[in-house]
Amino acid sequence: MNGIGLMGTTAFKIGELKPETGNGTTVRLQGKVVQQVPLASWRMYQLQDSTGKIWVLTKRTNVRLQTPVSIEGKVYFQSIPIAGQDFGEIYVEEQQVQTPTR
Repeated sequence: MNGIGLMGTTAFKIGELKPETGNGTTVRLQGKVVQQVPLASWRMYQLQDSTGKIWVLTKRTNVRLQTPVSIEGKVYFQSIPIAGQDFGEIYVEEQQVQTPTR
């Protein structure tokens, strides 16, 4: 962990997040939006930093590729068991976002 973030939550590198980080744990992440997927009433985007990538669930519609962002969100793990193995993934549900001003 990298200490307390600007929004009052613990700042993490994406690569530090693990399934055992805890469902519902609030974290702060910084990175660049590298991919996005529209869903019915939500949107997902992939946030990347120097340590890895993670999917972020958001209701925002103004997500832009290659934009650096700082987010606060809750970490969740979605288990996907297949043939006795777990191929689950962690993701973050966005609570707050800061984008750089130009």
